[in-house]
Amino acid sequence: MKPGSLGEPHIAALIGSSIGSITGLFAIGIAPAILEQNARLMIAHPTIGLLCFVVGGVVGWIAGGLLGSTLGRTRGFQQGYITGGVIGGTLPFAAFVLLGWLLWTQ
Repeated sequence: MKPGSLGEPHIAALIGSSIGSITGLFAIGIAPAILEQNARLMIAHPTIGLLCFVVGGVVGWIAGGLLGSTLGRTRGFQQGYITGGVIGGTLPFAAFVLLGWLLWTQ
């Protein structure tokens, strides 16, 4: 199997993009919603949520593709691609949750 190039479409990139974009919609509001115990805060900033949706999708696509290609060579094709996609999509989600927590507590 040849190594994947940056931005090459495959299942890991698709999984990373899906997880990164969908979780990015709500990630910026998760920390304030938990801290204030108010679920409405998850959707209180729709413009930032939409920006996180786009950025999370792009970052998830790139990170999932790169990690999926690497793990696909070491752990087996299907298992490595799925694992890499999930990890790649979770990275922007974790970053947005941390950003939301930092913005809310400062």
